[in-house]
Amino acid sequence: MSRIRVIIGFLGLLVSVVCGQSQADSLFGKANAVFAADKFSDASNLYESLIYTVEHADLYYNLGNAYFRQGEIGQSIWAYEKGLQFNPRDKDLQHNIAIARAHVRDRIEFPEGMFFVDYYRSLKQKVTLGDLFFLGGFFLLMTAAVWFGKLFGFIRGTAYRVLMLPSVIAVISLHLFMLDVYWDITGNQRAVVITPIVEALSAPAGTDDKILFRIHEGSVVELTQQLPGWVEIGLLDGKKGWIPDRTLRVL
Repeated sequence: MSRIRVIIGFLGLLVSVVCGQSQADSLFGKANAVFAADKFSDASNLYESLIYTVEHADLYYNLGNAYFRQGEIGQSIWAYEKGLQFNPRDKDLQHNIAIARAHVRDRIEFPEGMFFVDYYRSLKQKVTLGDLFFLGGFFLLMTAAVWFGKLFGFIRGTAYRVLMLPSVIAVISLHLFMLDVYWDITGNQRAVVITPIVEALSAPAGTDDKILFRIHEGSVVELTQQLPGWVEIGLLDGKKGWIPDRTLRVL
C-alpha cells in the first residue's frame, strides 16, 4: 500500500511539473505575441510573472528587450545581466546589453591594471559554475584514469609522470578558479539603478548626511551594507554612498 502511495505521489508530482511547464510555455508564447504587437508594457508584465517559476536566459533576453523598447534602461540592463548569469557567452545578450549600456550617463570603469589581471577578470565573466563543474569533473576523471593505468601496469615511468602532472595541476587550478567564482557570486551582491538619477549620501537620510555624488539609471553597483529602506553602494572607482533601496533592483 505504501508503495502505491509513493508511485501515485510521484506520478502526481510528474503531472504537476509537466502541466506547470506547459502553462509556462503557453504564457511565454503569449508574452512573445504581445511583444510582437508592440504592446511592450503588457509583454514585460507577462515576462515578469514568469521569472518566479522559470529561470532561463531567453526569458530575461525578451524581458530586457521589452523594457528597452519602453525606454526603461535600468530595468533592461537588469534583465540582460540576469540572462548573462545563466548564459554568459550568449552573443545576443552581449550585443543588447552593450547597446543598453551606451545609454547610461555614468562611465564607471575598473582602474587599469596588469594585462593578466584584466584577462582573468574577463574570463570569470564568461563562465558559469556549471561549466567549471563539468571541466573539473573531466580532469578529475582523467587523473583517476591515469592513476588506475599505473596501478594496473598500463602506464609506467615517464609516461605516467608526463600525464599525471598536468592532470593534477589542471584539477587544482580549476577547483581554485571555481572557488574564486563562487566567492564572487555569493560574496558580492550587485544591483542596477532603475531610477533616472539618485543622490548618494554620506549616511542614511535623517542623520548627519551630505550628497557625495550622483548616479544615473542603468549603473551597476555593489551592495556593501543595508539598513531599513537604505543601502550603501560601492562603485568600481571606489566611491561609496547611501541611497534608498527602492531606487535599484538586486541582481
